[in-house]
Amino acid sequence: MKPFNNLLVLPILAYFAIFWANKNGSHSTTAKKATRSKQVLLVYTGSLAGATNFDIGVHIEMDTAIGFRYDVTFEKGTTVMSHVAIFYKFSKPTETITYNYRNHSVSINDCCGSPDSDPQVSVMGMETVDNFPCTHLQHTSTSTNFTEVADYWVSTKLPGFQQLAGALNKLQMTINKTVFKWGGLVKMITTYSDKKGTRQGTLQLREANTDIELPASDFDVPSH
Repeated sequence: MKPFNNLLVLPILAYFAIFWANKNGSHSTTAKKATRSKQVLLVYTGSLAGATNFDIGVHIEMDTAIGFRYDVTFEKGTTVMSHVAIFYKFSKPTETITYNYRNHSVSINDCCGSPDSDPQVSVMGMETVDNFPCTHLQHTSTSTNFTEVADYWVSTKLPGFQQLAGALNKLQMTINKTVFKWGGLVKMITTYSDKKGTRQGTLQLREANTDIELPASDFDVPSH
């Protein structure tokens, strides 16, 4: 399985892929008015439903003077099954560092260049999600072993989107930027089917905040 890569959903889909083989709450979205702040906080929650169900949390921080940090957490009940944070600094434009909070391991990836090809997405129409005017996009991946359909609802009105879009120009990572032609991620549903059955992952924005002060230490990889 080769996940559809873009900056916001790359770590999310990568961890969907890890858990495929193995309760989405009714919280209301909190959105702060977009400002010219250099800092952005995006929080998503969702679920992975299949043979075993997991709750998912995604926490994304950005400082346009420093870089990105995004945490992906999988929980089953009150047990944390996985918590991984990915760090990217503009001062090291080809390097990403992954930190595993469960075993305190660090993985460094140094890469550059462009993706082989941009994924083909279909525009399904316009919809309003939690008061955001969204473009509904769909991407389908198929092989002899599986079929994956990923639906994205993205909006240019997402607080922090302009900062995020501007920061993309600084990146030298091998990522696809297709989705960002239409906006920042508000909602995602991924349906994956193979011989074991059908599983579904969901993710939805719960907080979008540009009226914050993030400590610089948030963007440093933990030392232990």
